[in-house]
Amino acid sequence: MVQVHEMFDIEIATREDLKDIKKLLESVEIPSDEIDAEATTFFVMRDDSSRIIACIGLELFTDAALITSFAVDPTHLGDGLGATLVDKSLEEAMHAGSEAVYLCTAQAPELFQNIGFVNIDRDELPQEIRGSYVFKNDCPFVAAYMKKSTY
Repeated sequence: MVQVHEMFDIEIATREDLKDIKKLLESVEIPSDEIDAEATTFFVMRDDSSRIIACIGLELFTDAALITSFAVDPTHLGDGLGATLVDKSLEEAMHAGSEAVYLCTAQAPELFQNIGFVNIDRDELPQEIRGSYVFKNDCPFVAAYMKKSTY
């Protein structure tokens, strides 16, 4: 069960939020051109002034899901926002029937390992995910490819 962070609620982003999501991603050096509002559901957390301070994207495929566009404003690192958003994504993927959730990351492999993701080889990714925009364009060759089963 997702535990909403005690100070911030999780919201589903709207189209109007996409510009601010891109701004947050760029501020922490994460490619923002992968944003596809049609294929990705974005979850966000806001501060008291309604500024987006954390975000995560989730793309659903046949039996799997892909986490994308994950960022936390540096002033909120260590507050648990990232883990809360990952938990929300895992819950949503499970409810959608995904057997596993995948991601690539160069910046936060430890966070994902701490919540049960394991490293995998790129060729272990489902074909659908290997064909996605994120994996074709935005995953650096030095990235960690990771997986977590939803059951």
